[in-house]
Amino acid sequence: THPDLCLVALDKDQSSASFEKCSDRPFQIWAFPANGQGQIKLKGEERCLGKNADGKIEVVACETVESAKKVDQQFLFSHRGKSAALPTIAQKPVSCNSNPWKTDSAVRDTCSSCSAAVRLSNHDHRHCNDFCISVGRTCRGTHIASEDDGCKTEDKYSCSSQLRYHAAHCECGEKRLLGNVGSVTEFWLDPEAVETRIMAMESKFGVKEFFFEYAYEGFSKPPASDKEEWKCAVQHRPVKRETLRRAVAKVKELGGRAWLALHPSAVDKDDAEMLSGQWYADPMEMSKKLGSEFFEFEQARRLQEPPARKLRARGLERNVDPDFEETYEQKCGCDVGDYEVDAGMTVEDRRMDAVRPSAEWALRKVPAWAVFAQELGFAGIHWVTLGDFAQTWRYYDEDSAGRSAPDPDFSAFMRAASWILKDKLLEQSASFVDGFGYEPSLLDAERPQHSTERWIAEGGPAVAFLYWEVWSGEAKEALFKEAASFGEHSGFVMAMYPGYSKYHCCSANEKQNTHEHGVWPFDLAIKRWSETRANGGTYRLIVDGLRFMQGPFAPDAVRMSDKEVSELVKSWK
Repeated sequence: THPDLCLVALDKDQSSASFEKCSDRPFQIWAFPANGQGQIKLKGEERCLGKNADGKIEVVACETVESAKKVDQQFLFSHRGKSAALPTIAQKPVSCNSNPWKTDSAVRDTCSSCSAAVRLSNHDHRHCNDFCISVGRTCRGTHIASEDDGCKTEDKYSCSSQLRYHAAHCECGEKRLLGNVGSVTEFWLDPEAVETRIMAMESKFGVKEFFFEYAYEGFSKPPASDKEEWKCAVQHRPVKRETLRRAVAKVKELGGRAWLALHPSAVDKDDAEMLSGQWYADPMEMSKKLGSEFFEFEQARRLQEPPARKLRARGLERNVDPDFEETYEQKCGCDVGDYEVDAGMTVEDRRMDAVRPSAEWALRKVPAWAVFAQELGFAGIHWVTLGDFAQTWRYYDEDSAGRSAPDPDFSAFMRAASWILKDKLLEQSASFVDGFGYEPSLLDAERPQHSTERWIAEGGPAVAFLYWEVWSGEAKEALFKEAASFGEHSGFVMAMYPGYSKYHCCSANEKQNTHEHGVWPFDLAIKRWSETRANGGTYRLIVDGLRFMQGPFAPDAVRMSDKEVSELVKSWK
């Protein structure tokens, strides 16, 4: 019950542990169940948390704890051997109509608050996580259902517990996806203008999941609470707090979710306080990555491009001035070539530094952003990852000679972040670039891929829905296959950008369109939208009202004509 209690390893092998008062920054999250007992993993074997005769919590052999059982708690144990305690996580109330679930032969009773008594089996639903996915929702918990009334509950278990001799009372949560997805990026406008865009996206395209992009000030921490306006670190884009607040409220009013989009590994350049004790990407590699990632190394690109470039993206090349001489890059729609990035980028040109993701990093990065997101009314945080690009990791403030950097552990970051966010009644999602950093256990705790050193017990789904940013045909098929493994109602998001012209000849930035030469970007977007929906998901395309994305930098989206809007509406309804 002490707020500064830490679980500390007593030896290098992490084979035993005890509780002590915390002395420095903690690196482990744990949640203790109401019944005062639960299982944990130390290296080599399992231990249990239990109460002795005096009511003191101890780490003991599991056989000494009466009725030891797995519970809904999570442990993230670092190599430094420290941990921190979080309170039991409250859950947002969920309501839904569970009557249609009665058509499932495994359902014994349906109950209020989005729950049901379900007979579990290997042939149908193995556990409550399976059942809730089958109705298109997340799982919140499992109880033993009472014999005489399935809506009365007894002991609580994790969502992936397989109760073979009892009916399970399955508590389901939010739908994985409430509808289609879209982005909002211009927060310098008056609130009414942004609200109008949001309403258009919802009414015409069924957008219910809204990503609020470039709404931050810096990468390390949120703007001060008394700051009403600021400029985003990307392009110095102005942001008004009141516009943000009103836009989030409008999304809620329309029955959707607003997600604050952030980079999980990003910190402001040379932020010593955040970088201290962390492995971070080589600054030059970071510069090159960001120079091509957003296709706009030099700001002159926007000023020098011919006005007809955005018309050409939709096949309206006849409107281009025939006397205008274009470069090869301009004709292809990609003005930044590798030669320019390599020759012009310097360490100082980078927008940010990037830290190796880990559970420890989540404890440093996430708490302040969780408070910011909650205060503005966001449903959660969407983590925008940059994929697998850093070949070299450096240790910030110690000599790393003879030390090798541990592999990035984005899964551990997400699990740690999920508990911090749940404490604020927030959710999270993430864009997995070609699946990098993704593990099925993030959506389904029954499919763990963790080593024992990570010391992670079952904590339920850590992400709200599956989202991949796809850069090849192989990655697309892998996404469809993974989504299918969760069932037809699982819901997922695919981002596979349709490009800038029918030539798709910028090999550095349009490798996802290698086999689409001659197909106009808007036509390619329609094709991918339809294909994604046929596989049970939704396609990321809509931006700021009636615009569509061409590449990863959402503000570069181009406006659709009335005819194109009608065509897109028909393709998904």
